[in-house]
Amino acid sequence: MKKYIWKKEYGIGVKLIDEQHRQFFKIANDLLDLLGKKTINRKRISAIAFTLGDYTFYHLKTEEDYLIKFGLDNKAKSHILSHKAFRKKVEGFLAKIENKNSNIELVAKDMVDFTVDWIQNHLLTADKKYTKLLLDKGVKASELATNPSLSAIRGKPRRVRKEAATSA
Repeated sequence: MKKYIWKKEYGIGVKLIDEQHRQFFKIANDLLDLLGKKTINRKRISAIAFTLGDYTFYHLKTEEDYLIKFGLDNKAKSHILSHKAFRKKVEGFLAKIENKNSNIELVAKDMVDFTVDWIQNHLLTADKKYTKLLLDKGVKASELATNPSLSAIRGKPRRVRKEAATSA
């Protein structure tokens, strides 16, 4: 499968979000690399799945915090609902990986298909729409990237299971 290479035009103009999207591309490429192997190791797919979960749960929270901070959470309800669906899907992948009876090759392929779809239909499409909402609110892209009042939005990824327990 073709790897994802970050291009400037993929950016949404919000430095922190663009940095996080670049990291998501890296995780997607790790999945693609794994799928290219002759055999898929359950331990390796598990590690990538936890990385996917940890990082994207952190990233989704960052996006949602921006939307709330600038009063766009009502206008972006469907965007936030798509994040909730993403979290559930990742939790499902983790459960399948932990189930020793699951077909790990099929789980890996499903994860790749889901991740590729997310990049194309969410990161590169839907995220651009909410960025327009932020800019329409008069928020400058440079301000979003550097405003100290947004420091509470920044943070470190947490374990998927902790996040999953609090987002239910």
